[in-house]
Formats: sequence, C-alpha cells, structure tokens
Amino acid sequence: MKTAVPACAILFGLAAASAALAQAIEMPPPAASVVGKPSDGDKVVCRDEEKTGQRFKSRVCHTKTQWAAMGEFGRSQLEASQMGSKANTCSAGGC
Repeated sequence: MKTAVPACAILFGLAAASAALAQAIEMPPPAASVVGKPSDGDKVVCRDEEKTGQRFKSRVCHTKTQWAAMGEFGRSQLEASQMGSKANTCSAGGC
C-alpha cells in the first residue's frame, strides 16, 4: 500500500507534464508532399482525456508525430525522476 501512493503521485506528475508539453508544442506547418497525401506522421489523432477534478473528458487532438514527442518527453521525465536527477527540476542555486 505504501508503494501505491508514490506510484500515483508519479502518474499524476507525468499527466501534468504531458498536459504542459501538449500546450507548449506548436502545430508544425503542413508539409507539402509529392503525391498530395499527408504522411502518416501528419495524420491528426484525437483522444479523450480525463482531467483531475473534472467530471467530463476533454478531446485532445495532435498529429502522430506530436503524440510521439509528448510520450518520449514524459518517459524521459519519468526516467529522470526515478534516477534522482535534479538537473531538470532544480535551479543552479540548489533546491
């Protein structure tokens, strides 16, 4: 039971970081393709996400490339927190 609380805290932190990244990532300009069809990475994918403290889900849409970038960012942040890295969270003056 004691490990469930930190695991939930990490998941909530990861969700918050993903939401912040989703707002920070800008939509790239549409790439011109030779055939006129969008590439697979330019395809828009929408997901219904639950936000903490809200009763309703909200629809979030990004390209496959952006979803992959957000997932990689979340994984790297989780890995950094598990390794005890304070490089991304502490200022130069210390914590």
